[in-house]
Amino acid sequence: MFLGDAYTHAPETFDEFYNQRRRWLPSTMANILDLLKDYKRTVKANDNISNFYIAYQVKFRLYINMVSLVSFPAFSRLFYLLEQFWAPDSFS
Repeated sequence: MFLGDAYTHAPETFDEFYNQRRRWLPSTMANILDLLKDYKRTVKANDNISNFYIAYQVKFRLYINMVSLVSFPAFSRLFYLLEQFWAPDSFS
């Protein structure tokens, strides 16, 4: 039985990485909010998702994603500039 292949292109530059994260954070938030909107039906239809899992999504993941949505752009640029300052020859 053939299940399929997957291919992932990892970002090779900081700008590619930054743009990838900038795209993924809002979509992750939207997916979590969509899950929470219909959580009772989701828990009932799927044995692998419990109320505890839904609570985890609300308390931890949603909060972390909201914080990272705001802080990621600033910290990622800061780390990029610091790395350029301390190791400018390591980048081609």
